[in-house]
Amino acid sequence: MQFPELETSRLILNKLSKSDGQALLDIFTDENVVRYYDIDVFNSEKQSLELIDFF
Repeated sequence: MQFPELETSRLILNKLSKSDGQALLDIFTDENVVRYYDIDVFNSEKQSLELIDFF
């Protein structure tokens, strides 16, 4: 299955890439973000890269 790329005048949604690793780490190190996920707070970029590989 190929990830859909969606674009509107206010939003561009595209597939995550390895270059998104640091941004994903910044998001998932926030306890307020992971509170609603069934995961622990990230503590390394390796974890964000593994999440990208998962998708």
